[in-house]
Amino acid sequence: ASAAAAAQAAAPTAIEAAIGEQSAQLAQLYQLDALPDTFISAVKVAPSGVAGKYLIGDRTANVQLKGKNLLVRTGGGWMRFAHYAGEMFEKHFPDVADAALPNAAA
Repeated sequence: ASAAAAAQAAAPTAIEAAIGEQSAQLAQLYQLDALPDTFISAVKVAPSGVAGKYLIGDRTANVQLKGKNLLVRTGGGWMRFAHYAGEMFEKHFPDVADAALPNAAA
């Protein structure tokens, strides 16, 4: 394998880059340096680099990058990734979420 091929393989796909960006924003919202490593993980990324299956919390979900919108497929249609991941985070880490967002329960 050439060095160029190795560098290309290491570069994140469009969806991985978008998920990384959204994860960083969520971590900031919850006053964390980063989300736990195991909270969002790729199950399978499509060759297109704009869709894939991801384990988010305890659920496997289809994630798709449509233009600049990162979306998760839910039973009722599509939901913004940040909203879905935020709900999952609050479900799995309620103490962290409550401490960071004291007015959320009000």
